[in-house]
Amino acid sequence: SGGIMIMTGNVKANIYRAISKLALIIFLVLSTVIILPLDYGVYIGFTLVMLAQLFVDRFFISKCVGIKIF
Repeated sequence: SGGIMIMTGNVKANIYRAISKLALIIFLVLSTVIILPLDYGVYIGFTLVMLAQLFVDRFFISKCVGIKIF
């Protein structure tokens, strides 16, 4: 998704996408580790991060480029 954003000239939007994904990763993993036991919290947090990244990429690509990826 980063490649699509850069090749279409949306470098600034790609930076916003990367920052929002980083903030989402930190928030989801920390919140699941705090709420759940450490072993399960890491796995569930990672799963939620992977699913959330799909939707963040979809949002930015459809908003900036106009392509529906799923």
